[in-house]
This record gives sequence, C-alpha cells and structure tokens, in this order.
Amino acid sequence: MVFVSCYGMWKYAILTIESLHSTLLLISFDHFSFVLDASRHDLDIGVGAQRAQRQSSGADYLNNITLGTRVRTLRR
Repeated sequence: MVFVSCYGMWKYAILTIESLHSTLLLISFDHFSFVLDASRHDLDIGVGAQRAQRQSSGADYLNNITLGTRVRTLRR
C-alpha cells in the first residue's frame, strides 16, 4: 500500500513494504525520511491533529494534518 497526501505546505508519504518475514515502513516528510522495522514490534504512528474550522468566507479547511497507522505483526 502506498499513501501520499498533501495539505498546504505539508507533504508526507508512507510506503509499507510487507514480505513473508518482515514489514518495513518508510515515512517521508518534506525534509527528512526514516525507515521503521515493524517486524519486531507493534507500532502506533501519529502526526498532528485534524480538525475542520470555518474561515470568514464560510469555507471549511483543515488547519492541521492527521497521519496515523497501526502496524501489527505476526510471529511464526
């Protein structure tokens, strides 16, 4: 699964690579990225908060981003 999204200045992407024995999570933001090995742990990842607010024009917008995923691994 590949998840890519963009809100205003924030750009982020999550790439999940699953194989028979491991799960790797590549998380990339504007200026940095990192890889997590999820094959040994259950991971909760969350960034920011998402809420809709009203602008003076009455249009809804997201002033924060939400990025969350739960990775559960099975051991054999």
